[in-house]
Amino acid sequence: MAPRLLLTRQEAAEALGMSLSHFQRHVQGHIPCVYSGQLRLYRPADLESWAERTARAPASRRHSASSRLVERRDGKPVVAVRR
Repeated sequence: MAPRLLLTRQEAAEALGMSLSHFQRHVQGHIPCVYSGQLRLYRPADLESWAERTARAPASRRHSASSRLVERRDGKPVVAVRR
């Protein structure tokens, strides 16, 4: 069986592992869609592209709002934590 070229909103939400309401509120406005009458259809490649664009590093690798990057005298970056 050939892979699907277009997915419904429900199928797109399931492919991303989220509820339809979450998909509609937070995702569908950021992904191009194909209209067929009133039906909105989504390309799997666009869903993958959205997931890649919005992916973030794990929390242990991100800097919190209370930290900032500074440089030492030797030019190496260091995270300075504000207290």
